[in-house]
Amino acid sequence: MHIDIQAKSTDNINKEVDECAKLYQRCKFDIELVFPNDKNIWNQFGFNDYLDARKSAKNMYMFYSDFQFMVNLHKEELMKIAWTEDMFAKIDERKNNIKALMNAQTKSMVERGRATEQRVTTLNVLYESLAKYVKAAKYIYEGNDEMLKWFKFPVTTNGKKEETTEEVVTDEQNNE
Repeated sequence: MHIDIQAKSTDNINKEVDECAKLYQRCKFDIELVFPNDKNIWNQFGFNDYLDARKSAKNMYMFYSDFQFMVNLHKEELMKIAWTEDMFAKIDERKNNIKALMNAQTKSMVERGRATEQRVTTLNVLYESLAKYVKAAKYIYEGNDEMLKWFKFPVTTNGKKEETTEEVVTDEQNNE
């Protein structure tokens, strides 16, 4: 379940990165229109950083933060020729969406870690309880190999005992 949630979070982030890229490509056209042949200002809008931004959601979020700063800095020029308030709102929305999706993914990763920790704790409690029964069975069914075979653990998938785990149980038995 947690793996599926985390996979869905990653998928959502990847889709949002694609949406950010599409919007940025649309914006590039307008920026070139408003600032023709001015490569220095184009680079201030991230033209030279865009390829790195596409590599990860974190990069895209940072890129969009810088991009939003620059479009707001040049708002008057952009609104005279190319944009309405709607475009500024779309940029803000994309940036906020990617941040929210990254937060959701981080939350799912934390929850998965907690679930794993709880599962390990529960299994360790079960193991410790069963170890007591295995120890008791060795005394109760001493000499009765047919019954003792039911009280041997853990067993690997090929049916052979794991050497290291049995040693732990044996050490525990010797110390009690």
